[in-house]
Amino acid sequence: MRGRGRMLLALGIAITLVGVACDDDGDDASSKEKTDTTARDAEHEERPECEVVGDASKATSRVSVLLSEFIVTPEPAEVAAGTVTLAADNKGGDAHELVVVKAADAASLPKADDGSVDEDALPEGAFIGEIEPFPSKTTCEGTFTLGVGSYVLFCNIVEEEEDGTIENHFTNGMVATLAVT
Repeated sequence: MRGRGRMLLALGIAITLVGVACDDDGDDASSKEKTDTTARDAEHEERPECEVVGDASKATSRVSVLLSEFIVTPEPAEVAAGTVTLAADNKGGDAHELVVVKAADAASLPKADDGSVDEDALPEGAFIGEIEPFPSKTTCEGTFTLGVGSYVLFCNIVEEEEDGTIENHFTNGMVATLAVT
């Protein structure tokens, strides 16, 4: 058995060496793809899975919010005033966040030079809270006290893509209104 074990070990090492030699074919595109994948994996690991906001056990109602490239869809779109849990379900391929602002509509929100919402320029009391960016294929909850009025829900992420283009989630349509009665 020991002779056979050594033979299997030698065979395993030989297969590994052949695999490594065949894998390094000098193709820069292949190497770049592996590097890009590694960078994306490392970026994903740096982001928290989900930072829950508030206490969902105190909620009087719940709204499911679909997030994807590039939509925000609350269901239902109208809810009674009180403590509301927003269950943000990121079905997209990118990380998203959910910002909650009391405002008549998206057009009334102050904009930064890049087209995103200038959260620092919001009127006092308009910013209700946010679910910080969280990865795709994840659901994250935020529980907020919402009085009667209109609320704008949006993703305010602005990022540079690998090709150098700037992707602005808000201007690409990641915004919706939630009516609170």
